[in-house]
Amino acid sequence: MQVAISGSTGTRVRYLGLQHSIRGMRLTGWLSILLCLALGGCNPENKSKESKATVGATTQEERSEQDPSSPRRESAAEVSSTETATKPDPSVSDPKSLLESCIANYQQLKSYEDEAEIHLNIPYPTNPIQDKSKDRIAFERPNKLAIQTSQVQSIWSGSTLESIAGNKDFKPFENQRVVRSLPEKITLNWLLEDHLFPVLHRPAIGVPLSIELLFSGDPLRYLLKDASFQRLEPEHFDSVLCQRVEAIYQGQKYCFWIDANRKLILRQDFPFALVQGLFPPIPEGMDPSSIQLSVNFFGARINHEVDWSRWQLPSREGDLLVRRFADPPPRNLPKELGESIQPVLLRGPNGEEVFDSAERKSLITLFFWIDDSDASRSFVDEVYKVQKSLEKSGLNGIAQLLLVTSKPADRMAVVMKAWNCSLPIAIDASGELTQQFGRISTFSSAILGKDGSIQSIEAVPQLDLLTQKVDELKRDVDLASRF
Repeated sequence: MQVAISGSTGTRVRYLGLQHSIRGMRLTGWLSILLCLALGGCNPENKSKESKATVGATTQEERSEQDPSSPRRESAAEVSSTETATKPDPSVSDPKSLLESCIANYQQLKSYEDEAEIHLNIPYPTNPIQDKSKDRIAFERPNKLAIQTSQVQSIWSGSTLESIAGNKDFKPFENQRVVRSLPEKITLNWLLEDHLFPVLHRPAIGVPLSIELLFSGDPLRYLLKDASFQRLEPEHFDSVLCQRVEAIYQGQKYCFWIDANRKLILRQDFPFALVQGLFPPIPEGMDPSSIQLSVNFFGARINHEVDWSRWQLPSREGDLLVRRFADPPPRNLPKELGESIQPVLLRGPNGEEVFDSAERKSLITLFFWIDDSDASRSFVDEVYKVQKSLEKSGLNGIAQLLLVTSKPADRMAVVMKAWNCSLPIAIDASGELTQQFGRISTFSSAILGKDGSIQSIEAVPQLDLLTQKVDELKRDVDLASRF
C-alpha cells in the first residue's frame, strides 16, 4: 500500500444559509455540485423511481425492503423504551427554550446512533424528482465515531479515524484513504479543519445536524441568536409524536421535529429556496409548499452500546494512504468561464437602460438572478450586504451590482417598489443575457471581469467571497483560469 502526504489552505463557507469562517481545506469549484450528490446523486432530468410521495413517511420495514443489505432497525418509538429517557420539563413552554433544552441534551449523551437520510421531493408535473441518501452517524464518547454519507465514510479504529470519500457514482479523491490520529475528545473544529470539510459540507444545508449537535461547543448559535420561533401543531414521525418548532430567519423557515421525552431532533425541514438554483424553475400553478427538503433521523438511539460491525469501511486494494485528501481536479465546470459575452442591451422595469455590454458603467459587473418571490426578497437582502462590503473595502467605484430577472417589466416595477429596492434590475425576458452564462437560474450569480469575460458562475453563490473576488479582479487576477 502506497503512502503520500498532501495539504491545503483555508476558506470561508456557507453554513445553514449563514456565513461562518472555518479553518481547513480550500474550497474548489466542484463544491457547488456536492448538494446534488448529497441528495443521492439526483438528476433533475430523470424521473424518480421511488413510489413514496411523502418525505419522511417511509416506515422502517419499507426501508429494509428497499435496501435488503440494511439490517432492520427499530423505530425511535421502539428503542425509546430501552434507553434512559429524559422526561420533558413542564416549565419549558416557549418554542425557543424547548429547542435549546433539546440542543443541550446532545452535549450530555454517552452515545448516539441514527439511520438518517436526506429526502428531497419536487413534484414537477413532468419528470418529478424524489430522492434520498444516507446521512447517518454513530458515536460513543469520547472519541469513537462513524459517519456514512454520500460524500464520505469514516470509522474509528483504535487510535485513528479512517475515511474514504465518495461513492460508486462520485469519487472525487479516487482511491485515497485518510488516516488521522484521534484526539482525546472529538470536536467540530477538529473534524472541519482537515479532510472532512470539502466532502462533508453541503452548500446551504451545512454539515449533518447530528454532528454539529454532538461536537460543536455552541450548536446552532447562529440560528438561536437571530431567528424568531413559533410552535407548530404536533405531528407523528418515526412512530413518535413530535413537538414541532419553526425557526424563521431572514424570511426562510426551518422546522425541527422534537421528541420531547428524549430531547432529540428526529427531523429537520429546510426551505427549498436555499437550493432552488440547482433545479429547474418551478412552473406556474405549482404549490411551493408541496416541495419537501428534509433530513430524517430514523431510528435514533441514545446511551446504548453501538454495534460497530455495522459501520466498517470497505476494504479496497491499492488504497493510497494520506494524511489529508488531495484537492481533486476540477469537474463539471461551466464551459462559459473565460468567454466574452455577445453584445446585449437590457432595460429596467420603466424602460431605462441599465446594462449595455458595449459600454459598461463599471469595470466589473456582478449579476444576481431573481424572480418575484419572497425568497428572492431575502436573497436581495443578502445582495445588499455584498454592496455594503464593497463600499467598506473601497471597491464600489469599480463594481456594479445588477439584478436580473425573466419576469415581466410591469410586474417587477410593482415588486421592486414593494420591496423598497433601489438596486438596478435588468429585464431579460428573452434570456438574451442569461443564456450566455449556461445553466443559470434563480439565485445564481456571475461576474464579468474588466475585459468583459466571464470570470465566475455560481449556481449557489458564496456571497461573502464576492468582495475578495472583486479585489482580485481589480489586481488583474484571472479567476477563470484557476479552473
